[in-house]
Amino acid sequence: MDRHGGLKHRRLDVQRRLGVADDDPGASPLAVSLVQVATSLPTFLFALLAGALADIVDKRRLLIVVESFILVSSTALATLVWLHLITPGRLLFLTFLIETGAALTAPAWQAIVPQLVPRQDLPEAVAATA
Repeated sequence: MDRHGGLKHRRLDVQRRLGVADDDPGASPLAVSLVQVATSLPTFLFALLAGALADIVDKRRLLIVVESFILVSSTALATLVWLHLITPGRLLFLTFLIETGAALTAPAWQAIVPQLVPRQDLPEAVAATA
């Protein structure tokens, strides 16, 4: 039994209640697909913009602002789950927001790695962030 078994159980319970658990035979295929779309669509929509943004603005400031946005969105999602106020629409919306933040920070993270890691450790660091 893993030490986070309770959290995993709670996550699966929420997913099953919303009908988006991919291992639940009763889950709606549309709901499961929409969660996957909300997870991947921001990367397709914002990849070029994120790369240009990482080149134009200060990477550190970009990371701080967008990671703060991700923190607020994640906190909202956790609060809604905790209070049992989560709905499929809210889940999709907040998932989309969180993944949009991840898509916007990916190029900045990749570009900043050489400044954070000693040269001899760079190959391993790049592999870890890929």
